[in-house]
Amino acid sequence: MTVTLPVAAFLPASTCPTNASGLRCYQELAACVSEQELDQRARGLVDRFGPMPAPTSALIDSLRVRLLAAAAGALGVETERGRGVVIRLTLDHGLDLQSVAAQFRGITATPSQLHLAMRGRRPLTPVLRELGRLVRAQSRVPVGAQNAHA
Repeated sequence: MTVTLPVAAFLPASTCPTNASGLRCYQELAACVSEQELDQRARGLVDRFGPMPAPTSALIDSLRVRLLAAAAGALGVETERGRGVVIRLTLDHGLDLQSVAAQFRGITATPSQLHLAMRGRRPLTPVLRELGRLVRAQSRVPVGAQNAHA
């Protein structure tokens, strides 16, 4: 899965002053498997190094997007030059993307993509959380119930 967002996302020297500590910080952040764990690691960085600079915040946000996108079954979350951000899903995802798009301003849906406009604050994480919720709900539907309506 790919995540490419139009932000500078990294750990500046003020956050992790040595190469070894920077590498360790990157590895610990990248190894997070939940938002709660990522938030805990981010708080640890603040405790150790003080206020979080913008590039570090952007890195945490990018990693959060990666976690949420994986939980939603997304193939990628990518910047579309001059158009915003697109969430790409498989063709057989089985989700109602039109209903997801209707819940948020500035979003359009195609059969396998959600396009988020660049205007204002993009609701990327709430959209990914909603997709993840739908994926979890879909996995709880008994197989027989799916075939009963066919």
